[in-house]
Amino acid sequence: MKFSIVSVLALAASATATPILGGLVGGVGDALKGAVSKVGGAPQSSDDIATLLEGTLASVKERTGAMNATVAQVQSKDITADAADDQLLGQIQGLKLDLSQLVNSLTTAAGIPVPKGDVDRVLTLVNALLNEVLATVNTLVTVLGLRVQLTSLLHSVFSLLANILTLLIGLLGGLLPALVGGLTPLLAGLGNGLLAPLLTPIVALVAAISGP
Repeated sequence: MKFSIVSVLALAASATATPILGGLVGGVGDALKGAVSKVGGAPQSSDDIATLLEGTLASVKERTGAMNATVAQVQSKDITADAADDQLLGQIQGLKLDLSQLVNSLTTAAGIPVPKGDVDRVLTLVNALLNEVLATVNTLVTVLGLRVQLTSLLHSVFSLLANILTLLIGLLGGLLPALVGGLTPLLAGLGNGLLAPLLTPIVALVAAISGP
């Protein structure tokens, strides 16, 4: 497996259109705010990173829960797809803010030595975060299609996810083999469907770190 930290960090810089603002991003979920406050600045340990991931996951689940409820209303014909667009735009924007906050927090960290048990903990949280977002967006796109009004925001969400993965790999080198092993079948299952255009940043990351 070929892996260049220089190439991965370069990819991190280009993986998202959201600028790194530093500090606390306005509008993030309460659970993530609490995690950022608990860490109290730049993450210093794998436990800090896990805390940030736990806060992010909790806040993201609130966003995806709202998104799933909106999509369910379309399926039951309680609202139209056009009305759903208006609700989903705000919900996806909130999701983007949460992911942007995690990027901001991880960007302030330096390389962190990680015990094996902590790598497993972080990997579990990363997989949960990815699956939560992927499952929700897959349902949304399956029901509504790639709506023009939502596609740009969804592209940003997946770029942020790729950036998060890149930063975590740079911080926690032991994460790489298991992360690639978990992402490859997940992407294979979704990469040929309606989500394929949105998955490009993550597919590019996996290709870059996997090598031929």
